[in-house]
Amino acid sequence: MFSLMVILVNIFYITVAFNTVRDIQITKGTLANIFYLPVAIADEEESDSEDFSQEREDSEVENESGEGESENEFFTELGGVAVVLGFATVSIYFIRIFNKVFLGNKNSFLTKTRKYLKSAHPYLGVLLIVSSGIHGYSLLGEDEALLGLAAWIALVIIILSAFAKKFKIKKWLNIHKVFSVLFVMLLFSHLLTL
Repeated sequence: MFSLMVILVNIFYITVAFNTVRDIQITKGTLANIFYLPVAIADEEESDSEDFSQEREDSEVENESGEGESENEFFTELGGVAVVLGFATVSIYFIRIFNKVFLGNKNSFLTKTRKYLKSAHPYLGVLLIVSSGIHGYSLLGEDEALLGLAAWIALVIIILSAFAKKFKIKKWLNIHKVFSVLFVMLLFSHLLTL
């Protein structure tokens, strides 16, 4: 029941995300603001590129004044969804350790919760890597992106180690756990730099 509820909430978040992305008006200036990437078109003349530079400066002034920030706010909120998914995905390990060490595996609520989270674990992992990947790619030029990128790379290694189970590679679970702890530390570091 709990895992079904988690999956339905995540489907709701994804539906809202896709509807919001569909409603955003994307122009040449907003792409530059979203991705902070230099945009150069080889066929345009020098005057056209100067006009675009002026448009970008104007749009940066708009962002400083508070207008036109809905795109960045959406991708920032998507990062919040990724944080919730990350802690829901990693919580299986910490619930098991807490129940085993402090409660002697006697708490039936934690045992049932871990069972439901275990069934939703692969789906939460896929949702986590997709939502954090979209969040990170859309906010590439930000100062905090380096720690977020490191956390996402740790997440990719975690998912690759899960695929190692299918190929009967021993010690895959140790790699999975170590990089999960590393992911949590990098995620906390990323959140502290915001």
